Amino acid sequence: MKKFLLNIVLFFLAFLILDKLFGVYFDYLNSHAKGGDTANQYYICKQTHDDILIFGSSRANHHYVTSIIEDSLRMSCYNCGKDGNGIILHYGRYKLLTERYTPKLIIYDLVAAFDIEYNDNLRYLDQLKPYADESIIIKLFNDISPTEKYKLYSKTYRYNTKFIQMIGDNIMPQQTSLKGYKPIYNTMNYEPKISRDTDIHKSDSIKLKYLEDFIKDAQNKGIKLVFMISPQYKAKSSSAYNPAKKIIQRYNVPLFDFLADPQIAYNRKYFSDTFHLNSNGAETYTNEIIKYIKSQLEK
Repeated sequence: MKKFLLNIVLFFLAFLILDKLFGVYFDYLNSHAKGGDTANQYYICKQTHDDILIFGSSRANHHYVTSIIEDSLRMSCYNCGKDGNGIILHYGRYKLLTERYTPKLIIYDLVAAFDIEYNDNLRYLDQLKPYADESIIIKLFNDISPTEKYKLYSKTYRYNTKFIQMIGDNIMPQQTSLKGYKPIYNTMNYEPKISRDTDIHKSDSIKLKYLEDFIKDAQNKGIKLVFMISPQYKAKSSSAYNPAKKIIQRYNVPLFDFLADPQIAYNRKYFSDTFHLNSNGAETYTNEIIKYIKSQLEK
């Protein structure tokens, strides 16, 4: 019996040692990636120093051309957009980077599905697992899934969905030379079926809480904040955004709604699909909004 118990103890001890060793290795890969999503994520959380930051989902990532913003405003800019993510991820990123420095302006591209509507919030925290030792990040996990903090004691668990990507980004990195902006070059060559469902889906109180906390913290730090709703093909109404609009208006933060912009939203040549602008559309849209961004900086 004693031998059996000793073997169990030795097994768990070996597991803990291996977990820590793998953790050191994964931490190194994460912080030394030469390109790709790993380097991009680490830069945003731990190294960025740009004057203007763009937050939001894939629509942020593909719709805001950093070079146009930099050339027009004579300020450095980085696109922090992330496919399939919204306020949960970006609040964590925002808190991590503002521990180091204070950007002058944040442009936040709203998407109802990721910033307002109720769904599985835990998946939005996957990118933040490597930074779970930070108090603000563990608070996010506690708010969304209190049991998750116990899993995060394992370094291997923090990286279990990322280590293949990290190895690739260290050995054969994909270079990201456009300061976070990811252009889409194909054009939608078909006429899509447009859904006319304008119902407002169930709002997520946690998302709206962090949206409000994001606004309050930025205002306390003196960061200029601008919310945008970028064009969507043949969009009719932005009523699904009303819960966020009410919070944004309460704090007198500017919001510019281009969802159904007549210059872009009805022109198929600007889109790669119904939700995403292609590079031509992104350049047209970015040039169009420059004057609105500039007006906020001049205030």
